[in-house]
Amino acid sequence: MAYFDTRKTAGTNTAFDAKSIFDRLVKFIAARVTAITTRPGTSPEQIVAAQHRAEAHRRAVDKLMR
Repeated sequence: MAYFDTRKTAGTNTAFDAKSIFDRLVKFIAARVTAITTRPGTSPEQIVAAQHRAEAHRRAVDKLMR
């Protein structure tokens, strides 16, 4: 029984396949970079506030454990 792949035709150009795969890879990477750069960032003030909240929480837990 012969194997028949419907996605390829006889005499498929492998250079074209490589180019299309490369193009897909470039589009994928560009989409990921765009998603990273458009994500809202965390300001330094928010990071410091989160650190202070975490420290206050640790102190409260330590106080309860005594």
